[in-house]
Amino acid sequence: MRFRAWMIAPLALFCLCAGLVLSGVTTEAELAVYDAVCELLGPVFRAVMFAFTTLGNTGSVIFILAVLVLLPWTRKRVGLPAALAVTVSWILNTALKFLFARMRPDVDRLIEVSGYSFPSGHAMNNLTLYLSVLLALLLIVRSRSAKWWFIALFVAVPFLIGLSRIYFGAHYVTDVAAGWSLGLVIACLAHDLYFKTLLPKWENRKQGSAT
Repeated sequence: MRFRAWMIAPLALFCLCAGLVLSGVTTEAELAVYDAVCELLGPVFRAVMFAFTTLGNTGSVIFILAVLVLLPWTRKRVGLPAALAVTVSWILNTALKFLFARMRPDVDRLIEVSGYSFPSGHAMNNLTLYLSVLLALLLIVRSRSAKWWFIALFVAVPFLIGLSRIYFGAHYVTDVAAGWSLGLVIACLAHDLYFKTLLPKWENRKQGSAT
């Protein structure tokens, strides 16, 4: 597992969001974004957003991971690295929520939520999940067109999940942006750790025991 120079950008974005949260200078502007979005978008968009926010719930994430881990043909190269990344993301997200203790937006929400707001668990954990699955699939899939379809799908889904949290008043924009930035770093670091360190050791140990 190696830190890469490109990771400076998402970590800098997280630090920027954290600074804005602590200062409170963007809170009113972020609430104005919520009001504007609610006024412009109608019931069809609301239904779409509800579907994506439900897809991003903890139960849905656990179900997806369970399927990937239990299926023999996805367990070793998709399910386990994704489970590793999401576990790290969930632990870090929980710790950061208590550290910053930011209250949820004071708005008339369209859904029930609880707990602290920063960073968004939906944004962070789901980007970690879908990016981890995508990185694993890119190692397996050979078709270039299929790779682009997977990239489009697994980028769009966590983006829409994060957007749904802003739309429903569950999170500020900075909560979601911070969650995405950390999810990106965690997914990539966990991918490197698993495929470059843990999996080779596991396969070498199995070969050694077989002989």
